[in-house]
Amino acid sequence: MKSFSVSLLFFCFLLAGCDAINQTVQLLTQTVNPTQTETALGLKQALEFGTTSGSDRLSATDGFFANAAIKILFPEEAQKVERILRNVSLNELADNVMFFGD
Repeated sequence: MKSFSVSLLFFCFLLAGCDAINQTVQLLTQTVNPTQTETALGLKQALEFGTTSGSDRLSATDGFFANAAIKILFPEEAQKVERILRNVSLNELADNVMFFGD
């Protein structure tokens, strides 16, 4: 009798659990159409997050200059001019050109 009661109790929990799972699945599969305002706000938030995260990573030490995927190299002609400036001891002028100084 005791094992029957335990089995019956387990079966009731199983049925109740299945019902809860079915309700959850139904909620998750419902199609929700966001409004134009909600879509715009979501895009704005994603852009804000992306630009903040990207600028934080790039402004870290060597975040830009050590990242070959985003570093924009000088054209070969400009590199030639830089080498010539440095060879004639115009390092400050070369630095101003290279790093957009004042």
